[in-house]
Amino acid sequence: MDLRLACLLFLSVLIVQVTLAKRNGNGNKSGEDKQLEKEIAKALQDGISANIIANHFAGVAEDVNGVKLTVAELEAKIKDIEEKPNNNVNGPIDAKVYRLPDFIVKKHDAAVEARDNPQDIDLTQQELPVGVYGNREGEPKADLTANIQKDSSPNPHVDIRGIYSFVRQDIFDNHMEALEKKQTSTRRRRSVENSIDDPPAQKSKDVKASCDEYIDADYAEIYSPNYPNEYEPNSDCSFYINVPQHQQLTIEFTSFNVEFCVDCACDALYVKDEAYCGTKPPGQNGLVSYVSEGVHRVRFVTDGNTQLSGFFAIVRRQNVEVTPSPHFCDFDTDMCSYVEDVNDHFDWTRHTGATESGDTGPSGDHTTGSGHYLYIEGSGRNEGDEARLGTAIYNTTTGRGCVRFWYHMYGVDMGTLNVYVNDDDTLPSGTIFTLSGNQGNAWHFAEVDFLATSRHAVVFEGVRGTGFRSDLAIDDIEVTNRACHPVVTTEAPTTAHDISTRMPCDPATQFTCNDGTCIPLWWVCDDIVDCSEGEDEDDCGTSTPTPEPLCDISCNGNFTCSSGYISSPNYPNNYPNNADCTYVIHIPDGHYAYLLFQEVEIEVCGVGECVCDALIIDGIRFCGQTFFASVYLLPNNYGVNEILFQSDFSITYKGFRASVEILPGLPAVDLPNYCSFESLNTCGYMQSEEDYFDWTKGSSRTPSANTGPDFDHTFGDLNGNYMFIETSFPRIFGERARILTPIFRAPTDGVACVSFWYHMFGANINTLTVNLVKVYGSQPNDTESTRLWLRQFDQGNQWLHHELEVNIDTYFQIAFDGICGSGYLGDIAIDDVDITIGRCPTSGTVDTPTTVAPTPQDECNRHIYENFTQFNSPNYPNNYDNNLHCNYTFYVPPNQYAAIYFTDIEIESCGNDCGCDALIIEDIRFCGTTKPGVNGTIYFPLDREITMSFVTDFSVTYRGFHAFAVLFNKIGVTTPFDCYFELTDRCGFVQYLRDDFEWTLYSGSTPSIGTGPTGDRTTGSGSYFYIESSAPRIPGEQARLFSPIFYPPRGEVCLGFWYHMFGAGMGTLEVLYLSENTSTFSAPIFSKSGDQGDTWHFEEITIYSDEFFRVIFDGYVGPSYTSDMAIDDITVKDGACAPNLPTCAPYQYQCNDGSCIPDYWECDGIPDCPDNEDELGCDFGTCAPGQWQCNNGWCIPDHWLCDNIQDCPGNEDEDCSTTVKP
Repeated sequence: MDLRLACLLFLSVLIVQVTLAKRNGNGNKSGEDKQLEKEIAKALQDGISANIIANHFAGVAEDVNGVKLTVAELEAKIKDIEEKPNNNVNGPIDAKVYRLPDFIVKKHDAAVEARDNPQDIDLTQQELPVGVYGNREGEPKADLTANIQKDSSPNPHVDIRGIYSFVRQDIFDNHMEALEKKQTSTRRRRSVENSIDDPPAQKSKDVKASCDEYIDADYAEIYSPNYPNEYEPNSDCSFYINVPQHQQLTIEFTSFNVEFCVDCACDALYVKDEAYCGTKPPGQNGLVSYVSEGVHRVRFVTDGNTQLSGFFAIVRRQNVEVTPSPHFCDFDTDMCSYVEDVNDHFDWTRHTGATESGDTGPSGDHTTGSGHYLYIEGSGRNEGDEARLGTAIYNTTTGRGCVRFWYHMYGVDMGTLNVYVNDDDTLPSGTIFTLSGNQGNAWHFAEVDFLATSRHAVVFEGVRGTGFRSDLAIDDIEVTNRACHPVVTTEAPTTAHDISTRMPCDPATQFTCNDGTCIPLWWVCDDIVDCSEGEDEDDCGTSTPTPEPLCDISCNGNFTCSSGYISSPNYPNNYPNNADCTYVIHIPDGHYAYLLFQEVEIEVCGVGECVCDALIIDGIRFCGQTFFASVYLLPNNYGVNEILFQSDFSITYKGFRASVEILPGLPAVDLPNYCSFESLNTCGYMQSEEDYFDWTKGSSRTPSANTGPDFDHTFGDLNGNYMFIETSFPRIFGERARILTPIFRAPTDGVACVSFWYHMFGANINTLTVNLVKVYGSQPNDTESTRLWLRQFDQGNQWLHHELEVNIDTYFQIAFDGICGSGYLGDIAIDDVDITIGRCPTSGTVDTPTTVAPTPQDECNRHIYENFTQFNSPNYPNNYDNNLHCNYTFYVPPNQYAAIYFTDIEIESCGNDCGCDALIIEDIRFCGTTKPGVNGTIYFPLDREITMSFVTDFSVTYRGFHAFAVLFNKIGVTTPFDCYFELTDRCGFVQYLRDDFEWTLYSGSTPSIGTGPTGDRTTGSGSYFYIESSAPRIPGEQARLFSPIFYPPRGEVCLGFWYHMFGAGMGTLEVLYLSENTSTFSAPIFSKSGDQGDTWHFEEITIYSDEFFRVIFDGYVGPSYTSDMAIDDITVKDGACAPNLPTCAPYQYQCNDGSCIPDYWECDGIPDCPDNEDELGCDFGTCAPGQWQCNNGWCIPDHWLCDNIQDCPGNEDEDCSTTVKP
């Protein structure tokens, strides 16, 4: 029975009861007539046709004289009512008048509008909170008929567990169980009191429907009225087919014969809002698929002219599993849940090796050459035969998607490849990709954006060509739930032939080597072997090499050519205000980029600091005016180097223009080389990527008083420049900044002289070292570094000179390392670096240290009382002796803290327990070359005596160790501590030097799609830390991030942080802490692995420690590049964490134990909090006249009663057996 007819039957019984009651009480007949008109108007608003209403009330309704109305009389009355204006008895109300949430009013108004105008309203477009459309979980489908809308209506079976994810699981389960019992009891009571059964549930099979039916069955038959006889004229009937979650729907039309008119303007069957007529059925050969849940509408409309036999169709619902995206399939192990179409001519074939026919098809798969792929076999088929294959079912919340795939279309008879998306708003015939004809004996790449409203599948259709040589193949298919993005070409495969975790090469500009490496297309057939197997130079013959494109980028672009230009926006006209441009220079391994700046004209702001507008190269800011300045760039670990150009809101100039050439080899230059840091490119000096921060270009005094130089050494005034390290916050003790010279060719006699000036003035000066870096390749790890010279402590407010001789027989650089001291008065500077061929002069220009602490005679059994005291193993830097037992005692005063800073360690390593030689610090043994503590520093609390021992056995000896003992008035930070990583504030967090790679401070979306956050947690536009998992990263690699040091807590502290772990290849995030003075790491106090969804999650953990400690975040790379995990908003508070205390949203109620529940669950008659406090002290008061009170105290308009729309949480407003509607 139609649910609406059931409701009308119920109303008719009510009318009879009211009529009899009024007769017995001598009621007013005119009042009864008005009640009848009201019920007829209500039925008309519900979409019930006039003839059904007339037949329904015939024999029940009476006129004012008590005579039963005939069908004709009722039809006349109905016609009069239809012509009356303002028959809507459920008009809008003012929410402020009622004591109920605003969204309940919006929900009711939207439901009324949808009910009264079912073809015009889409509830998915209403501004309603998620989840207010349907009933709570467990309610029968009969209570959801108000949600029957057009084909794209909201899903009445929405997964409300996802909506209420903030509710603890046990609380949620208890609430749902109690609610179901409550609603079941209410429905059972209604049934008994009214003697009217609930609408019968649909059978699981053999459901037949000819018009105006709500179908909720796995199998049903729908057909036009009177089928197979002629359908009725002037009819308008609909079929509403419900598809629950985890199911999909197919409608198979076995017969279709509907009057044909242009645009189907006469008779028409509407499927997915498209009109069909004639004899061609909807869909692909009569098969229509729906992959989204919800209620789908099929509508049949006829006019008064020709009538034919109509249609017959079989409706089937099948279970479906939604596959997370991005989803990659290479067909090497299985079909990846892909499904063959049952209504095409033949199937796709999973295959390996060559196809059976010659001169067509691939010789191997695309992934490895020896794996599997899918293809259609052209032999034995007819021209135009189709084979269709649907991917797995995916879901999108962004409304967009991207499909990437490789195809092979080789053969003179080649047919067509079509790709289309099947969802609820896109017909299967709407292709997103099509290609026909012979494309050559090669695999080709394609990526296509598409729109999808909800669940969807991608369909690949192969059409057989004119002959058997039309074997068409596909492989390596990836479907994502976001739009396609620019192809990243710098990722290297994790293993040979494994490109499943990297982005494909761009076929428009790049060539794919057999191992997956991308090279420029114009490197093919250029007589230079670039691919590891030489395939870029195979089969060249007399062909003309592909002409090289010319890159010319004026702002924000990828420079992938071998030559071209970059320039500021609008050049040679003035650049705009607020420009923010990034030029990504792609540099293949074994190459470098040579940039010649033909002109630079950028606003100067600040004394040598370029704080307004700037060109930023290798972390150094440039401004001013120059001509024909050259710059050499090496690739970073990702094969690129980025140049930035930024302008502010004020003055603008011409900007810059530079030519770019990608050249093989190293950008080596010949000696001599002199640099005073006056030029735009700072003489080609480059910042290291393996340190903590960068050197800064300065001219006047550094930002902090009482440290650093007042002017440069070259000119001694504001006209000159120098390089310095700024040691103010957020820098901490022991952090290192490295700057390197250009790469030099070794002099012919193998000897060079390094001359430089340095400035080390300030109470907190630490260390400056000069290092020789031997260069063997273009990557940062293709080097070997050796320290040549070291200077420490305050040398006075003066420039000092030093020379060093270098013996070298290979490419080399000189590296200057500046190391932070214990405070901001530690700025170190260098200037006038001159590297020449041959031995250094003996003119006596070598400096003499002024304040280096004296080296004691006895390096064993020492007592250390003074700050900045050096100590080391006996004979250091020469090898220590056998059979030593040395003790070092360091006293920490009551009002200070201490740190031991190790600059070097090399002790015989013998087993995991350092059983031979060892440095012993508070019973922990250290050996090998790994420095104790965090990056070589151990911290100790105040008022204690530190004892260290150095013991050796009778065998092998090494150079030992060298360290400093330092006292501080303060170390680290105090609690409470709050860090949001906004702007460039790292809050004292530091990278670990002995892990595999680093955490990255970032804002916006991470570079890879299908992983990482789209913005920070704090504001959505701020910064956060994340790990980038794309190549060259490999599964299992670790990135470790240390917090600043925290004071010893008075017992316990509460660590809070937010994390984001979204991606199909997600790895593991672990949190632990380090006890500073014992250098011991805790076991993980938090560990999470795998995809946690595209959202930020909060965690709180209590840490117990009586020592200085750091919090450590370890990120481990997962099995693929979709493993970008992030952290943000880190807090450390005094005291233990509250148990299970999340932060409830404004629209939530917080229980005493910290649990969150929806605020409208408070005072709803169902206890949800463990102590039932959500149901205590509920004072509902009294509703105003014209209002009706729900059991939970809400006030609703009295005309909302018995209108088939649930408004009260317990549905008592629709308990019409005990509630008489006013």
